[in-house]
Amino acid sequence: MVVPRVVEGECGICLLGFLVDVTGGSAREYTAAEKKLYETRYDYQRWVWCKHYCGTNYHRVCMDRWIMVSGFMYPKCPTCTRFWLY
Repeated sequence: MVVPRVVEGECGICLLGFLVDVTGGSAREYTAAEKKLYETRYDYQRWVWCKHYCGTNYHRVCMDRWIMVSGFMYPKCPTCTRFWLY
């Protein structure tokens, strides 16, 4: 299985930083405590990554929307276009 890349920069779907919580329909900056915590750990509740090939990270909410909007029976990673593994 492919491991996630280092979490830095922006989500390739929404273009917001990874330390922004996009759940709940609006964007909220992580608190100082959350930022400190997730500097060294992966937030499995809020982030997902391409487990098939490239390891690119996305906000979980963004990837869920991507899959729903794409309409594909077998969704693909927005970066490498390989089939998305859940």
